[in-house]
Amino acid sequence: MVPDNYIFPKTKYTFGQVREVCLHDKAIFSMLFFPHHVIPSIGVPEFHREIDVAFDDRSHQYTLILAPRGFAKSTRSFIGTMHDIAYKLEEFIILASKTNDLAKQYIYKVKYELEANQLFIATYGNMAPVSRTQSTWTKNDIICRNGIRIRSIGAGNQIRGINYGPFRPSKIVLDDPEDISSVDSTEERENIRQWFNHDVCYCVSQGAKGGQQRGRIIVIGNMIHSDCLVARLQEDSRFHVIYYQAIIQENGQERSLWPEYFPLEDLLKEKQESVERG
Repeated sequence: MVPDNYIFPKTKYTFGQVREVCLHDKAIFSMLFFPHHVIPSIGVPEFHREIDVAFDDRSHQYTLILAPRGFAKSTRSFIGTMHDIAYKLEEFIILASKTNDLAKQYIYKVKYELEANQLFIATYGNMAPVSRTQSTWTKNDIICRNGIRIRSIGAGNQIRGINYGPFRPSKIVLDDPEDISSVDSTEERENIRQWFNHDVCYCVSQGAKGGQQRGRIIVIGNMIHSDCLVARLQEDSRFHVIYYQAIIQENGQERSLWPEYFPLEDLLKEKQESVERG
């Protein structure tokens, strides 16, 4: 890690000051270190800041974040994972998506940043292991140099019994666990519900053991079927639900949730085209 008295590039601040600010502000963290994943020129919208807060909120063990496709909720999840690594805020993170391949893409992005993002490395230190061949640094499972483990799985795959030494997962993130094709099948919808209720919910840490914090489950998705998993979880009393719509009705007027990126006129046009397509 770079000494605190070194000046952060193109600013008057030291690396230590930047680390302190970014610990409490993931919006700044994302714009400074990951401008290729966000859009610094338009800033971080308020609803992204709310999602950031939800990812850190330990007062809720179960959180459901519903937002339309294309509104960068998965990007905020990725930023949250990098923030967890930078400040060692978690012990063992599991990232789940609809398929193994999609989940592996998430791990690939994390590994790429840890190996190639020179500003992140200069600020937080090299998190990649000294030897890739003698450490856990695979396509779906990595252990960072500061001890955080991150593993990816496809929805429906074995998750119970996955431990990291004495620890169970401290955070499980399910990012779009279903897709259009899978929700058309009653059997597949039931299978994913059974997997979630009987495997995922019993996999996360309940705390206390060895001083481990209580684990959390965060589900990210959108409403793709009236009986999909997130539709059921929206009615689940265990879940703290955060729900966003692309077009917001406010005082008799319509506005875009993210006007800098999705102007209202574009959303209304897309809405009309969707209606015409049935």
